[in-house]
Amino acid sequence: MPFRIPWPKSNRKDDPYWDFFIHHAPGDPSNLVADAIRGAPEGNIYPTQTEVHSPDITSTHLKELARFWQADAVGILRLNGGDLPYAMVFGFYTDYDPKTAQGVGGQHPALKGAYVAFEMGAYIREMGYQATRTGDDGVERLAAAAGLEAPPGRHLYLTDVLQTDLPLAADAEVPAEG
Repeated sequence: MPFRIPWPKSNRKDDPYWDFFIHHAPGDPSNLVADAIRGAPEGNIYPTQTEVHSPDITSTHLKELARFWQADAVGILRLNGGDLPYAMVFGFYTDYDPKTAQGVGGQHPALKGAYVAFEMGAYIREMGYQATRTGDDGVERLAAAAGLEAPPGRHLYLTDVLQTDLPLAADAEVPAEG
């Protein structure tokens, strides 16, 4: 049996260090790694496309890969219109909403989300297909269409949408916004 450190059980509401860790933005915004990952340039697309024998199996493998990289929920959507007809949405369960919890600890789901979207895009480009992060505009609508939801008492943080032309089996089809 592995050795475990017995952490004291404290009431987080009364812990000033925990409150600071979760809710106080760093003095230097450069200390938030998620912004650095989002600002990193996307790589090149490999010139030879990997043959996709089954969009169903490819979709299953990509979802498993996203979960390996710590995504709690993954949805794939077929978009009507545009050069990149598929979108992937990644969700992370958290006790704190990163939009309101500006501390380093509160931003942990945002860091995981930026990492997963970046790595998944790099993997798809290595397969020879386009993949680009499009920000979080409309991500709630896409997540709802894909059936992503949080368990009771938790928050589902949704990260950037990753659009691609890699043939995938979609969980749902979404009409283009007009």
